[in-house]
Amino acid sequence: MRGVIAPLVKLIIFAVITILATAMLGLTIANAGSGGKASFKAVFTDAAMLNPGDDVRIAGVRVGQVESVEITDRNKALVGFSADRTKLPKSTQLFIRYRNLTGLRYMALEKGAGPAGETVGEGYTFTNTPTHKSTHDAVNLTELFNGFKPLFKQITPEDINKLAETMIKVFQGDMDTTIGDLINDTAGLTNALADKDKVIGEMITNLTKVLDTVNRNDDQFTSLLVNTEKLITGLAAQRDSVGSAITSVANLTTVTGSILSKTRPAIQGVGCSSPTAP
Repeated sequence: MRGVIAPLVKLIIFAVITILATAMLGLTIANAGSGGKASFKAVFTDAAMLNPGDDVRIAGVRVGQVESVEITDRNKALVGFSADRTKLPKSTQLFIRYRNLTGLRYMALEKGAGPAGETVGEGYTFTNTPTHKSTHDAVNLTELFNGFKPLFKQITPEDINKLAETMIKVFQGDMDTTIGDLINDTAGLTNALADKDKVIGEMITNLTKVLDTVNRNDDQFTSLLVNTEKLITGLAAQRDSVGSAITSVANLTTVTGSILSKTRPAIQGVGCSSPTAP
């Protein structure tokens, strides 16, 4: 009997610890917080693909979820969501963004311009009006890609296959295929596209729709340009280092090419030689 009690006690202790660890892991995954929880609403002009249960995030951290999506004012979307806090700054900006390439979305809450001490509580509705813009729709990627649809139609599978085949032959070292052939095939494909002036006209027309989409998201586009300008400024400040790195890479490429050209005949001879019988 004594020999059974000790293992049983150890088993009970192990089970309790496992249950507690599993519970803590579940609370962590669910982002369960100790603070209060409140529900808010937001009006968007377009909330397509946003569904109940989708994340509500602040700085990438999940703080709540979308509770409901319904129509309001005949052509707008009223989104109800919860957050693990009882108050939010009145200047909060709400964005619908893509979670992944499959089209799933989430709602992001970001700090906006305005006094941080001015807050709103349970049941407040964030609106999108000319005088107070708090919500921002997601960029419609379908319209963006459809703008290039006429151009994509003119590239036949045969052209793509021919270009890919030529590239493969060049990288495999096919002596009958040169870089010049690859350039000629690319030039031929480019000339074929240049001859499609009607297609280009359609593309320009469709690009107008793309620009309209960009205009509707001017704040996000402006932020993109500002961040790009900061990136270019940083690269310009390090142009000496970048130039030196490029020069070093070019030298490394030259040396590697020289080594490969010298060792290739020997490697080919080893690969083509037939094994001798034991």
